[in-house]
Amino acid sequence: MAIAIKTVECVMEIPVLGGIKEDVAKRLAERYGELIGGDDLRLVLGFPTLAALKQAIRRSTLSLPTFLIPGRRGRFATTSDIVEWLIDIRNEGMARDKEHAAQAEPRQ
Repeated sequence: MAIAIKTVECVMEIPVLGGIKEDVAKRLAERYGELIGGDDLRLVLGFPTLAALKQAIRRSTLSLPTFLIPGRRGRFATTSDIVEWLIDIRNEGMARDKEHAAQAEPRQ
């Protein structure tokens, strides 16, 4: 499986290393269940504070879908959505790194 990353110049396909997605999904589900919310969501997404996570949601800079549950405080995300988001962010970062490295190479 490969994920296509669109850039200005081309479309790059970066393979998802075998088993990473399944491993992350399994570990998150075992630890948190199918829904993650509150401070656990903040930790999994790598935000330094709950306020930073709330601000990202409020500003719509978090591309991960989150939702409210009636009668419960805070926002939640499904484990499967979080795994997809993490893999996408990882692959986008790898594509940028590869692009920067290619630009830094001297041309002959």
